Amino acid sequence: MAKTKTAPAKSKSAASPKDTVPLAEVFESVHAKAKVLSEALPFMQRYDRETVVVKYGGHAMGDPELSRDFARDIVLLKQAGVNPVVVHGGGPQIGKLLERLNIKSELISSFLSMLAICGPPPWTTTGLMPDCFR
Repeated sequence: MAKTKTAPAKSKSAASPKDTVPLAEVFESVHAKAKVLSEALPFMQRYDRETVVVKYGGHAMGDPELSRDFARDIVLLKQAGVNPVVVHGGGPQIGKLLERLNIKSELISSFLSMLAICGPPPWTTTGLMPDCFR
C-alpha cells in the first residue's frame, strides 16, 4: 500500500491591514496610560496602605454598567495598596422608604438629612469632615 504525502500545515497569515492598529495610535494609547499613571502616582503614594471610605451611591446601584465599573475600580484600589471600605449611599432607595414611612428629609450638599432622627453627622460636631467633601 502506497503512502500518501500530507501537505504541510499552513501558517497563519499576517493580519490584514484593516485589522492592524497604526503605530501612532499605539503610542498615543501608551502615552495616555502613562499620563494617567503619572498623575495618579502622588495619590497612590499618599493613600498606600490607608483605609478609605467609598460611597456606593444608589444611582450607580441601579445601572449594571456603573456597578461593573465600580467593582472594577474597587479591585484596582485594592491592588494599588489602598484598603477600600464601601458604604451604601442608596439615596433614591432610602428616599423612597422615608417617603413611604412619612418621614421628612432633605438633601443638603448631597447628604440626606434626617436630623430629628439621627442627629448631626459626626464631622459637623467634631470638625473632622473628610477632605473629599471640603
